Amino acid sequence: MSIDFRDIFIFNNIEASIFGYMVYDINYKSLRDINYMNIFNNMENNIINNSNDIYICAKIPASDITMINFLELHGYTYIETQFEITARLKPSKIDTMGFILKEVTELSELQIVLEIASTTFKVDRISVDPQLSPNLSSLRYTEFVKNSFFDAQQRVMGLINIHENKIVAFKTHKIEDKDKIRFLLGGVANEEKNKGYGYILNVLETEYLLRKGYKVGIGHVSSINIQALSIDLKVFGYKINNIFIVLRKIVNNK
Repeated sequence: MSIDFRDIFIFNNIEASIFGYMVYDINYKSLRDINYMNIFNNMENNIINNSNDIYICAKIPASDITMINFLELHGYTYIETQFEITARLKPSKIDTMGFILKEVTELSELQIVLEIASTTFKVDRISVDPQLSPNLSSLRYTEFVKNSFFDAQQRVMGLINIHENKIVAFKTHKIEDKDKIRFLLGGVANEEKNKGYGYILNVLETEYLLRKGYKVGIGHVSSINIQALSIDLKVFGYKINNIFIVLRKIVNNK
């Protein structure tokens, strides 16, 4: 069977537009299913030798030590551990009076959410990477939110403080199938943090999804963001479904 390097190295258009150079994600399943140890170098060289700068990210199940060690030997560096978490959605009796959750459908509302997204994220694999500019992190998240706004299978949800009539937090999610939702991003405006809005946001979003008929939620949380992970596990009843080791390789051919 003929394997094209583009089956293994998936071009990441959103991140490439932000980084200003080529960005690829390694397709773990495709790489696992071939005799990668014998052909990996040739496939990788196809993209590295034709680019000045390049960023390659690999998300590998923690159980696949062989592939993790293989990539480490080929110059890939550990950057974070990521937990895939899953839960059956359940209603809560928490009082959310004074707040409503609505789908963001207007560009004026999107702009407010983008302003929140550009400053709220402090702990992710981009912002903590010593070889990358911290500014890339905020740009990356705003582009992800834009993508969710225009993607028919994704939604941007805004938490509105009724008394102040403004969006104070947001979440995005992707429709996986008729029963399942994949949570993507979420954040609270910096000036509104430590007021419990993140908790209210999660409660109202769950109620919204249950009304739509969804039953299962899936999310990914970085070990860097241990506070969010603890809340998801202890408060909202999520279980760890899988653990991934995230590695990256940065090449400068200039």
